[in-house]
Amino acid sequence: MLGDGGISDHQITITLNADTDRDYAEFIAKMVSQLFGLAVSSMAMLEFLKERGLVQGNKVRQQASVPCWISNNTRYSKACLRGLMDTDGSVYWYTHTVGQTRYRHACVCFTNYSQPLTLSVNRILTASGFHTSYTQRRVFLYRQKEISRYFNEIGTHNPKHMNRYYAEARPLAVSY
Repeated sequence: MLGDGGISDHQITITLNADTDRDYAEFIAKMVSQLFGLAVSSMAMLEFLKERGLVQGNKVRQQASVPCWISNNTRYSKACLRGLMDTDGSVYWYTHTVGQTRYRHACVCFTNYSQPLTLSVNRILTASGFHTSYTQRRVFLYRQKEISRYFNEIGTHNPKHMNRYYAEARPLAVSY
């Protein structure tokens, strides 16, 4: 809900890309059904989520944050981080040249316009021993061993991210 979800006056919604997130959308639909049954759009469901610290309406305008009951629990924090990265995160490969050597590396990036959410992602990662590069709207992981550790320890339920990471060639350095 903190990533691509929303709470309106009468329902909850989770909006994903029909093409690139198709497999992830199926996972989310199954998980929501298992957790909450068929009453997803009931007023009781809306109240349940709001009572647990989720905001109704525009999360960016309200500068939504991770509720304390999540941020104060390591297991919940990592699960929340995984969900936020699965929705508002990206995995990509970039190249750069130093001297005569061209390098190709993976990068994991979280982007969100709610600064408290971005700060929460940064805090969870650093508390878990990751080295981040942090701006108001983005958190990056650049260290290759840490990116591998991220996928091993935190993981992802979004096949798009896993496929991007593992489908590409491993980091390499080529001298001209």
